[in-house]
Amino acid sequence: MNASINYDRCGSINTCKVNLFNNVIQSIRTYQTNQFDLRLRFNNDIEIITQSVLCSFSILSATSDSNAERCSNSKKYDLFETSIEELQNGLEKNHFTSVDLVKTYIARIEEVNFKGPKLRAVLEISPTALQAANESDILRQKGIVRSRLHGIPILLKDNIATRHEDGMNTTAGSYALVGSIPPSDATVVKKLREAGAIILGKTTLSEWANFRSESMTNGWTGRNGQATSAFYPQGDACGSSTGSGIAMSIGLAAGTLGTETDGSIICPSDRNNVVGIKPTVGLTSRNLVIPISHNQDTVGPMCRSVADAAAILSIIAGRDTADNYTFLQSAIVPDYTQHLKKDGLNGARIGVMRSFFLDPEFSEYPEYIAAEFNKTVEEIFKPLGAEIIDSADLDTVKQNVFLLAQNTTNLSDPSYITALNLTKSLGGNLGIDATLKKYNLDALITLSVAYATSPAAIAGYPMITVPLGFLPNTTEVTTTNETFPFELPIWPAPNFPFGISFIGTAYSEAKLIELAYSYEQATLNRKKSKPFNEAIPKTQLSDVVCQT
Repeated sequence: MNASINYDRCGSINTCKVNLFNNVIQSIRTYQTNQFDLRLRFNNDIEIITQSVLCSFSILSATSDSNAERCSNSKKYDLFETSIEELQNGLEKNHFTSVDLVKTYIARIEEVNFKGPKLRAVLEISPTALQAANESDILRQKGIVRSRLHGIPILLKDNIATRHEDGMNTTAGSYALVGSIPPSDATVVKKLREAGAIILGKTTLSEWANFRSESMTNGWTGRNGQATSAFYPQGDACGSSTGSGIAMSIGLAAGTLGTETDGSIICPSDRNNVVGIKPTVGLTSRNLVIPISHNQDTVGPMCRSVADAAAILSIIAGRDTADNYTFLQSAIVPDYTQHLKKDGLNGARIGVMRSFFLDPEFSEYPEYIAAEFNKTVEEIFKPLGAEIIDSADLDTVKQNVFLLAQNTTNLSDPSYITALNLTKSLGGNLGIDATLKKYNLDALITLSVAYATSPAAIAGYPMITVPLGFLPNTTEVTTTNETFPFELPIWPAPNFPFGISFIGTAYSEAKLIELAYSYEQATLNRKKSKPFNEAIPKTQLSDVVCQT
């Protein structure tokens, strides 16, 4: 087969590749050909490519399902709600392919990213995503399924490196790094690929992960503009993993990765009605993730559900010779999906971290949020069999110690090292660990807002946020004279989600997942409201499958 591609018409080499792929797939289905030589010729003035490659594609008509059956079956899946397990089952039954899935997600992104509500959640779509999806389908046709993530599209925060040959940038949202060439994938990305996951693209973040300036706006980057919430027009979706949270809230991928130094997974998960797991520092590798603090940086999943987040965490966790912090964990990575226990709260001793963190005036959030937290402790945790210790507060932390640790410019300075060690102890040994031991607790709970993320961040300990509720329609919208002229994001406002967080000692993710899953399944709070209608993409799998 010979194909001539008019580069001038399709605008970019990556768009050409996508158009060519779609045309080839259609030809395969039409002529029922398994293998052929494909010669590509581009009329790009900069570079002319003539390449002969042997391609092999699965023949969909040779499968047990007819096109009509596949069309009918694909209508069962709503990508706003469908879980990773359900997607995997659909792929296994040939209700759709990974190519169908990638095409559908791309169409959903195009609906709302720069059109309609212009949420700007996604920074780039991988030009090789369709190719990876096809390769995944071929392996599945041969009976090879690498993991529960095989053929599943995942979005990455744009401070997580991807290999240059994929054609995507890794920039932390900044023009300063456009065109830079990472030596390879970040370790967590390699693990996803090895598990068969498809890297769909990169999500928007607060530029430089909120470290561009002290007055940084959540979700703004020079490259992509201002990302906003799907729950309220021009809403503040928090940061710095802003796009990952927005994308998951409306089903722009099956799962996303975020990163956190202090609050950057938890807060945008909280504000976007999704589950976020901020792992123990060292559980997931930070190799080739643009850094802020080697003592606090961590990479974790942001997903629709605890089950989806546990599935991804099981893949990306583990030791890495390129990150010495990862060798503090066990050599064997747990399968966190084995800890999805509906009775996980039964008999658990849970401490309420109340002082400061449940004070609306101190932490600057609506009183309604604290009231709903108190209500869920009484009406959900206790009936599920949890033993509640209220309150189980941490000892007061000295702010001047934090300042000593943060204001240094010399990481070998003895004053910095002393302050750093003391800070970690105040958050960990003398803070979270001391409180867990004092009251014989399995975990602490608190809200996912404001300063609640700091103790776990400073200690490097795990934290999981799960949807708790939504602000009522009577919520007063807070704005300033600069909000609308400069299109600054708004919070609080009606219908904004908020969450509840579970905090534990180092490497207690398995236990926290048991508790979080038990709470999630008892409440299903995520489903009690939805984003505003314009923000929800309408394209579904059936729109793609039924066209073939």
